[in-house]
Amino acid sequence: VEAALAAFREEANMTLEMKTEEVVLAAQAAAEAEEGKNAGEAEIERLKQALASKEATSSLDEALKAEVAELRVALTDATDAHGSQQSALAELMIRLEAAEAASVTREAEFAAKRDQLSSKLEIAERHAKESLAESAKTEWTISVLNSRLQMEESRVQAKQIEIDRVTATL
Repeated sequence: VEAALAAFREEANMTLEMKTEEVVLAAQAAAEAEEGKNAGEAEIERLKQALASKEATSSLDEALKAEVAELRVALTDATDAHGSQQSALAELMIRLEAAEAASVTREAEFAAKRDQLSSKLEIAERHAKESLAESAKTEWTISVLNSRLQMEESRVQAKQIEIDRVTATL
């Protein structure tokens, strides 16, 4: 039972370490995604300001119109990238929450298993102590019986000697 408990503890520790590592990695990925999202938002804002600035000062000049068109494309790309980053962040947050929930569930399972094994260990120890006490009691009884047997054998020998002596005198 102790070996099973030790193996269980080792398995529980390894699983807990793996789950902790998964949670840390998911948290790091979420932080990186959050940084990317913030950078994307800043870029979108900068492009919006640049576009607004260009549109405000635009004239019929073809060069400005081309630059405005390029800025609109860049703004669209940045908005798309921002949306992708937000989706990735949402997915990572869901995975992080799932990993945390799984970790909590696994910890509860391990605690229940540990309690179950501890209970079995206590019962086994109690049975072992009871068996040891019963064995000691049996040994004591055997010792008492051996002493009685030796006393009876001694009496039988004394009686045999007495019988031999009486027989010899007859």
